[in-house]
Amino acid sequence: MGGIHGSSAITEHTHGKNEKLVDMAVFSRPGCYLSSPSSPCISDRHLSSFSSMSTDSSNESPIITTIPVTTPSLTIVHFPSSLKLLSNNYLGWKTQVEAVLHGLDLFKYIDGFFPPPSPTIDTFGRSIPHPDFQAWFRQDRLLFGALVGSLSLPIVPLITNATSSFDAWKILSNTYASPSRGHIKQLKHRLKQSSKTPTQSITDYM
Repeated sequence: MGGIHGSSAITEHTHGKNEKLVDMAVFSRPGCYLSSPSSPCISDRHLSSFSSMSTDSSNESPIITTIPVTTPSLTIVHFPSSLKLLSNNYLGWKTQVEAVLHGLDLFKYIDGFFPPPSPTIDTFGRSIPHPDFQAWFRQDRLLFGALVGSLSLPIVPLITNATSSFDAWKILSNTYASPSRGHIKQLKHRLKQSSKTPTQSITDYM
């Protein structure tokens, strides 16, 4: 056979129950070992794998499996900045906010049908954190921040003490959705924006 000098040979020396050392004849091509003339070339990389396979099974390292913790996804809430709540446009602002929250499936946070879970639960006499509370709290904070951003500056102080998005929504609703108070505010605004012409009667003006 061209390019091969000497004969091939593999000798196994047994040193233990599960351990073998493999000796191979070295041929003329660098880094190549042959177990027989018809066998493919065995490189240094393959030879090193034989050594790693000779490790006694009693010394094998344990397999460590890492289980990822799944965190519920959070929804970033953003209301268009073109319509901020003023003292005279509550109905329009409310329509916008409700449409966005329905689309994001977050309206349940402000309508009272999705209250916060208890921060802790009792398990075998021990108090541990509730697994769902942090997810609820973080999403509610994102929604609360978006609500604050949709208010005009004079209205923001109304909800600074609210503890949740539901509380903030209820405060704004009680302040501006009441037929009597809301109607009065709207009338005041319209009176400021309109003026009586000399030919108008008081009845027509009102």
